[in-house]
Amino acid sequence: MNSMLLQEVWDGLGQETKDWFRQNPGCRVLPRTLVNIVSDGYSGPVMVDQDGMMALSAADLTFLHGQKQSMARPGPAGQTPRERT
Repeated sequence: MNSMLLQEVWDGLGQETKDWFRQNPGCRVLPRTLVNIVSDGYSGPVMVDQDGMMALSAADLTFLHGQKQSMARPGPAGQTPRERT
């Protein structure tokens, strides 16, 4: 049985949650609070351990690495996305 992938729910996450992922690139297991936020509204299976935490898959880690990289790319006039907002 496959579990939820972050890429499937990313667009529905709030900016604060996305920022948390970007600021915690070494995270390999999501705490229960984040599992609840990320899985809200997801209708498929969410695989968690006995403490309600979810291990991130290799696909999740690759996706998050790409998200972090996209935040670092310069935009118009050499501005990063944070400088543009």
